[in-house]
Amino acid sequence: MSTDEPCVLCHCCIQGELLMQRRSKFKDTYPGMWDVSVGGHMTAGDDSLLTAKKETAEELGINFNDTDLEFLFTIATSAQGSTERHGNFNCNEYKDVYMLRYNGGLAEIHFSEGEVEEVRWEPYDQVEQRLTSNDAAYIPRPTDYVTGLFTAVRDRL
Repeated sequence: MSTDEPCVLCHCCIQGELLMQRRSKFKDTYPGMWDVSVGGHMTAGDDSLLTAKKETAEELGINFNDTDLEFLFTIATSAQGSTERHGNFNCNEYKDVYMLRYNGGLAEIHFSEGEVEEVRWEPYDQVEQRLTSNDAAYIPRPTDYVTGLFTAVRDRL
């Protein structure tokens, strides 16, 4: 399987912390791993802002105004791996990355069981360290992505 699709990632932030989600154990790729984002592929006719809103509502039950979301950067990524359902894959994506300043609590998050198993807040520095050290519990992210994300987030604190 090979994909070359536009993708959107939305990072929910609150006062020095990122909202982390553990992917459902039923997901085909990276089941049960922690992820620093809400994400999904764009549907034909949708832009990345609309996709970010749809995915955040679907995965976490969070709805927000367009003005609550800030575009950070676009990055091209490539990942290879293997899944039970699809076998080997090569995934090339252009990702629009956004930051959502979220002021709600964990109790207000209603995630989809088929998408997400658990959510928690983690300090930026801790997430950055785990991603740069390739912590096996976290979905791997390219160095350019990690650097871009945490530089952009710190610039906005």
